Order: sequence, then C-alpha cells, then structure tokens
Amino acid sequence: QNARNTFGYKRAEIIAAFLNSIALALICVFLIVEAAKRITDPQPINGNLMLTIAVIGLAANLLSAFLLNSGSKSSLNMKATYLHILSDALSSIAIIFGGILIDLYNWTLADPIVTVLVAVYIFYESIPIIRQTFRILMQGAPNLDYDQIKRDLLQIDGVFSVHHVHAWMIDENNLIFSAHVNMHDMKLSDAQPIYSEISKVLKEKYHMCHVTIQAETTRGENEDIIYDRGNDIP
Repeated sequence: QNARNTFGYKRAEIIAAFLNSIALALICVFLIVEAAKRITDPQPINGNLMLTIAVIGLAANLLSAFLLNSGSKSSLNMKATYLHILSDALSSIAIIFGGILIDLYNWTLADPIVTVLVAVYIFYESIPIIRQTFRILMQGAPNLDYDQIKRDLLQIDGVFSVHHVHAWMIDENNLIFSAHVNMHDMKLSDAQPIYSEISKVLKEKYHMCHVTIQAETTRGENEDIIYDRGNDIP
C-alpha cells in the first residue's frame, strides 16, 4: 500500500489471472480449429518422435503442477497458472496416447481427436476463472446473504436501521464493506462501542477485511433497502 494505491496491488494478481485464463481459452479455440483441419486433411506423423517429446514435456509439467497445487487453492492467479500447466500436462498425456495409437495402428486421426478432447476440457475449466476474475474487476459484490447481514447488525444494541450497503472485492480473499447505520443521537464516544461491535460481526462472521460505517440519526431515504453494488435487495 502507498499514497497512490491505498488498497495495495492485489488487483494485479486478478488482472494476471483474467488475462491468463482468456489466453488459455483462446489457445483452446485455436487448437480445436487446427485439429479440425487435421481431421479433414490428415498429415503424416512420426509417432516415436511424438512420444519422446511428450514424455519429456509431461515430466516437467507434472513437477510444476505438483509445486503449484497448494497455492492454486487460495489464489486465483495461481489457480489460472496451475490450470495452464495442467493443460500442458494433459496435452502431453494426450500426445502420448495418440503417439501410441499412431505407432501401433498408424491411426493419424488419433492426434487431432485427443487434441480436441483436451482443448474442450481446458476451455471448460477456464470459464469459471474468467467469470470470477471479471466479476472482481467489475467490483461485483461477494456472494453473501445481505438480508442476514442486515438482521445481524440490527441485533446490535443501538442500531435501528441499516441501509446503503455496498460490498465489493479487492481479490477473492479481501472483501470491503460500507453501510449507513441509523442510531440514536449520542456522543461520539458513546457510539464507538457500537462501531466496534458492527466491525467485529462483519470481520469475524463475514470475513470483511475493511469496514466503513457512516452513522446517521435521521431516517435514511432508503432505510429498508440494502444496496448490493447497484442492485436493490429488499
């Protein structure tokens, strides 16, 4: 974090994951198109050379996938990178399988067919990452029960209305929350325990990393509505 980037640079990982997944999906489309050309116009293939290169590639990709596996569970960028390496590993397996069929039966169609199968699978796996990273970049709200959040906050002594709620994500692990809260007219020092309790509920139960509360004593214009980053939630 610094004066110019007060939320830090965590979005850089999301941008990288988004671009990585887009690139992977486009590569899959390209492979499917090229495989379709090979199916309609088969080319002679050296099965032995194909097998040798694929085995070497598979060993390297499996090692990389093993090293990245744990990080892929907590970071979208690592997950996208892991998927990229996994796609290479699956491609190597497919090439080995195709190379065996070509070597044993001279079935040249095996190569484009397994290429299509692997490309379709990787394309399918990349779509959720694209959707999730795009949603974060568009400041989409986290998947939370906002009605329950409102009920929880209204249980706090001194809070009698919650409205104008906004929630968004810096990355998949860092959630930001802001809201207007109506309270009785009181001194700031008396309101501090209420602020602390609101923050505690939001951070401990809903894992918010940053909470901003605006206290009001008058009725809000939309006091019965929680705003989900632009969408009204009754």
